[in-house]
Amino acid sequence: MKSKFLILACGLMAFQGCSNQANDPQSYHEDSGAIESDNDYALIDDISGTYVYSEDNFEARITISGSNWSGVTILYGESQYDNGVVSGNSIFDDSGLVEIGYVNGSTLITTIGSTRVTLRKR
Repeated sequence: MKSKFLILACGLMAFQGCSNQANDPQSYHEDSGAIESDNDYALIDDISGTYVYSEDNFEARITISGSNWSGVTILYGESQYDNGVVSGNSIFDDSGLVEIGYVNGSTLITTIGSTRVTLRKR
């Protein structure tokens, strides 16, 4: 009985060892010689430019330049300006702590008031 238990325990440990190696992405990539970056933004196109959303009596424009953005919302002729920082494809408030939107292809998705708005790159 002890020998059956010992064989079962050794089998489980061997299986677990193989299982851990297969699930370890770093050892897998080292073995294959592939280099993988955790930076998801390395392959993303330049997002600099002006993104615009417009409808009756309302317009929103956000311009991204390097690691900064600036924007204006115009509601019934009244303008409100804002700015912040850019990191990867995300835009943040001026503190850099609160994400307020992100760029996906040629669109910028953000929330204005309580409404989700998609601005298109021009």
